[in-house]
Amino acid sequence: MSASSPSAAEPLRRRWRKLWGKLSLAEISGAFGDLGTFLPLLVGLVQATGMDLGTTLLATGMYNIALGAAFGIPLPVQPMKAIAAVAISGEGLDLAEVAAAGVFVSGVVFLLGVTRLINIFNRLVPTAVVRGVQLSVGLQLTEKGLRAVWFTASQERDLQAAAPRALLSAEEDEQDSAHLVYLGLAAAAFLLLTLYPGGEADRMGGSPKVVSPPAQEAASLQASGDLGRLEGGRGGGGALEGRLAAGGGGGVGGARRPPQVLARGLVPNRDSSASLNTWLGREGSRPASVQGEEALGAEKVGGLLRHVPAALLVVITGLVVTAAQYPAVLRALRLGPSLPGLIFPTGRQWANGILRAGLPQLPLTTLNSVISVSQLSEELFTGRGASPAALSLAIGAMNAAGAWMGAMPCCCGAGGLAAQVRFGARSGAAPMFLGAVKMALGLLFGNSLFRLLRAFPRPLLGSMLVFSGVELASNCRGVTSERGMAFMLLTAATSLGLRSVSHGFLAGMAAAALSALADAAPLGGGGGGAGWEPLLGERGDEGTVRGGAFFQRGAGGWHAARPLLEAVQSAMLFSDSKTFVDMPLMVEPAVALSAFAELVSKSKGTPLLRATVQEYVETYFSPPGSDLEVLVPPDFAEQPVGFLPALTEADTRAWALAVHRLWSQLCWKEMADVAAHPERHTLLPLPAWGIIPGARFREVYYWDSLWVVRGLLVSGMHATAQAEVCNLLALLSAHGHVPNGARSYYVNRRHPPLLSRMVATLHAATGDLALVREAFPLLVTEHAYWTSAPKLVQVRGGSGRVHRLSRYYAAWSRPRPESFCEDTALAAGLGPAAAAALFRELASGAESGWDYSSRWCSDWSSIATLRVTSVLPTDLNAFLFALERDLATFAELLGYKDAAGRFKSAGEARRAAMQELMFDEERGCWHDLVISAEEDSTGVCATAHAPGVFASDYVPLWAGLVRAGSAHASAVATSLQRSGLLRAGGAMASLTETGQQWDAPNAWPPLQALLIEGLAAYGGAGGAALARRLAQAWLANVRAAWQRTGKMAEKHDATCPGKAGGGGEYPVQIGFGWTNGVALCLLHQYGWNPGEAGFD
Repeated sequence: MSASSPSAAEPLRRRWRKLWGKLSLAEISGAFGDLGTFLPLLVGLVQATGMDLGTTLLATGMYNIALGAAFGIPLPVQPMKAIAAVAISGEGLDLAEVAAAGVFVSGVVFLLGVTRLINIFNRLVPTAVVRGVQLSVGLQLTEKGLRAVWFTASQERDLQAAAPRALLSAEEDEQDSAHLVYLGLAAAAFLLLTLYPGGEADRMGGSPKVVSPPAQEAASLQASGDLGRLEGGRGGGGALEGRLAAGGGGGVGGARRPPQVLARGLVPNRDSSASLNTWLGREGSRPASVQGEEALGAEKVGGLLRHVPAALLVVITGLVVTAAQYPAVLRALRLGPSLPGLIFPTGRQWANGILRAGLPQLPLTTLNSVISVSQLSEELFTGRGASPAALSLAIGAMNAAGAWMGAMPCCCGAGGLAAQVRFGARSGAAPMFLGAVKMALGLLFGNSLFRLLRAFPRPLLGSMLVFSGVELASNCRGVTSERGMAFMLLTAATSLGLRSVSHGFLAGMAAAALSALADAAPLGGGGGGAGWEPLLGERGDEGTVRGGAFFQRGAGGWHAARPLLEAVQSAMLFSDSKTFVDMPLMVEPAVALSAFAELVSKSKGTPLLRATVQEYVETYFSPPGSDLEVLVPPDFAEQPVGFLPALTEADTRAWALAVHRLWSQLCWKEMADVAAHPERHTLLPLPAWGIIPGARFREVYYWDSLWVVRGLLVSGMHATAQAEVCNLLALLSAHGHVPNGARSYYVNRRHPPLLSRMVATLHAATGDLALVREAFPLLVTEHAYWTSAPKLVQVRGGSGRVHRLSRYYAAWSRPRPESFCEDTALAAGLGPAAAAALFRELASGAESGWDYSSRWCSDWSSIATLRVTSVLPTDLNAFLFALERDLATFAELLGYKDAAGRFKSAGEARRAAMQELMFDEERGCWHDLVISAEEDSTGVCATAHAPGVFASDYVPLWAGLVRAGSAHASAVATSLQRSGLLRAGGAMASLTETGQQWDAPNAWPPLQALLIEGLAAYGGAGGAALARRLAQAWLANVRAAWQRTGKMAEKHDATCPGKAGGGGEYPVQIGFGWTNGVALCLLHQYGWNPGEAGFD
């Protein structure tokens, strides 16, 4: 053995010790949670085929240990059910045919994993169809469990004559005495109490989401009430929130705002599956004090019951009952293993096994053992889930030897995973423990265990099987859209009706395919064959068209007709492409579309004249903004009480008040017709008034709103700040994500995920726990959205460790409707595939908020070389780190201790990934990562640091990835000071002048805020001093521009104070929401001290 061998094996030993170190009673209980499926099929196979029980126990035990060690989560080992069912039936298979079927299935699945075809298959299958498979399998398991509790074995074999077991009858099978039904019912009641105790697990909606392994301050903060420290000392927080919370009465310049805004209905769909009331399932309208007392009592009882190892106690009870009722089975035990023999099927046995059992098993393994398990594992263990390719390889490998020796063909199963998690398993220690038990039993007793297992009380196994099935079926709650529900129910109904998962899958896929064809088919209308192609549709996670016209209320229908959009935009009626798509219809969409089809028909194939198009638009459309009305916010005051008390210099104070008064000009409310006739508008219906950025931006925008909310709090406008947040929560509830902005044409993309920071800001300022309670489950949904494919990418670090980071990836491959002319001009001369790829990159760049920058280009001189989807951005992952820490804090505040720990762990995993992969020790900052074009066989990508210097390289400091005041943090502050980004008028977006607006020399308000807050909160004394200088430099720039123009611009030139920024697709806009918010926050934080500014 070489000297290097011990060190090479050390990581494996450490992993082994770490996993075994997690073993607990809960893990042991979870390990036995899947026996309700495993034991009956195992016993049936042994009895029907003469399969050696000892060999199967040894093989499946090794499988358990290998899966637990390799994946670190409780992946189950289950029989291949279709093969078992055929073998156990009256027309059964012999042992060689069973082996042939198992080798065939595992070989095909292994090949799918090696070639990564399984990943393609996974991407093509809509989630709703997978949920339908899970629903049907869950219901089948539940039914089987109920039968095992209520029927004898002989009755179940002949269900035509079966009747409920007579409770007082003594005529039973050998192992099914009448009194055991009472035992089964008692076990069911016991499991109900321990698994759904009314405490945390119940409040969290039943299915325990085990978010992959973030810090520990929230509990002590909740106890002390120091909400200023909650925000000031956490990721993303900062100084601004700490100061906002420091004022008397819970906010700056005003009394604490009671949480009555929510009660007045600003957040719709309070009865939806996403609302917290549904998650809790019991609050209703009772007084908060009563709810709190009941919750406290339930938490205490639930806390005790949750620690009971339910499945373990049920299994022990079953063994005791078996030994007491049938002592002969104990006397039949013999020490020593049974010796396995090799099996070599004949040609006839190969054909018979493959045709009769292998082919029916193949779709079940592919769907339920690979696709469903992969998706469910990622949902339960976010960031640690098993990929389809890895599962395929594991299933293929683990049967490669066992099947040839006559062991039971095995795979994984979504029901088994759900069961083990429900019964307490949270790590790979559970299957490793179960594997050790199986191997010990196989070595000690071999095949002599058969009679003991056969005599195990069926009602006890049935009670466990019921809860396993319910747990698996409950995953269908994640499907909320009407179309997704239809696909799911069709899949499940077909599977149950025909008793065939493969038939159900084919039915669901056929429906999804037909739906996709219908989406792309012509809608008819008018001679000349003008086709109407839905332009707004997006293939969502459920295989539905989300935000697509004609399918979703509020999406708007008129501009989904691509010929109409092309004709109007190509006519160049407006200098800004966004003008037309913001114009509301004056009639029903069908009327306008029919009129346009008639124009096309009359043109007889020639292009429509510009005057004809203009007349059409003027006839059927109202001006942009006519579906909005200016609203003076109800909490607006010309001279707010307590406004910037430290700001005494007259001219600067007059400027600050002027900026404050802009809120009354930027506050708009949608007209009633937007909600009454959403199909006529591209505005998405919102429940409350809101602040728009200004100028061409006539709708609420996602990431802009963080700085709007903070500025509103400085102005003492708590109700408007809360309305802004509630509008975003409503969008999140309606769409499963927050769109780029509140327009239907923005539903195909998102914006940087900063909603949790807004909720934290409001909570710090007002103490409004009701808002946190309402927002929490919605924010969990947002987190899941950003940590799932295609946003999620697996990458390998230099240590060999696989990490999971997120990227921007818009579900769009056509010109953006609001930038139609610009996008089509850029793609001129490209083939269809290349143009579609460019359109996706353009939409993804808009999703990032940095639209556009050399940051996203492989060739900085050309925006046509965008590669946004191939970049893992530092700022996006910093925002997600802040989201994970916010969720951990919110969970602590709400009493969800397990969830708090899991989100903290998720944040720590992301921190580790960013530190290993993104941090540049030489420069002292983070870098974006460029993803390699190739994946390895498990779907893991390699990465390299992206070139260039950008302000985003320092955003992780804002998120708190380094310890405040540490040498590491100070090095980052020094790096920023030396980067060349800091100029006389603030921090530039980059060092490169390209003509794009998110490059030099532009200084953007959100970037100033992120850098200043990060420096102040984490950069130590040097960082705090640099933050003050940067704040004063940017404030001086913005104030000089105001004095020159009387306007607040969206961006400014960092190299020329007093000059607005430039570049990009449109002229500089004025208003301006986030500029006003950042200016007010910095004036509140630092006052006006221009003498502190100064960068070369």
